[in-house]
Amino acid sequence: MNSTKKESIGISAIINEVNKFDNIHEELNKREKEPVWDGNLAIYKKDDYKKSESIGRIPVQVKGRESTEPNKKEIFYDIELVDIENYRKDNKGAIFFVVEIFPDRSTKIYYKIFDLKTVEEILTENIKGRKTKRFKLKQLEENELIRICIKFIENLRIYNQMQYLSCEKYISRFKENIIQFFLTQFFSIEILKCLFFNL
Repeated sequence: MNSTKKESIGISAIINEVNKFDNIHEELNKREKEPVWDGNLAIYKKDDYKKSESIGRIPVQVKGRESTEPNKKEIFYDIELVDIENYRKDNKGAIFFVVEIFPDRSTKIYYKIFDLKTVEEILTENIKGRKTKRFKLKQLEENELIRICIKFIENLRIYNQMQYLSCEKYISRFKENIIQFFLTQFFSIEILKCLFFNL
């Protein structure tokens, strides 16, 4: 089976899974792809797909491969580290799907969530000189897709909030250091207020 056919079957398997849920809208491409991603899954509160009902959009990457072992609960897959670096650059992360294709053309879906916290942990490892890393993927259980999508979006919001608080803490510490510097230079409180009227 050539790579184009495997890609097509893999994408179709994800679309079929998405179609089980009224509040997930797939934006997947079989032919024209972005450099890394195969599209997005858009999650809504309701099934009318209004902007006001949007919960979030999740970048996804889909790989198809042939297999003769349909009973596995987990698989291992080598993922290019440059793709994971791009997950970080996009500042969202991604859900990575592998669709195993059996001789009768039936399929089974496996996944790994690459939220930004996970991405940062991977990229801070000693990976110098390596092009790929092997990851364990879990089987996607029946009706599990919406749960992992919601989890991904929640993790992204928590991560962004933590980054914001960390930035605020840094700015606050910087302001304190500036005030301390001026105090050591014998500036009066009145001058400090003029210089830092918003502190």
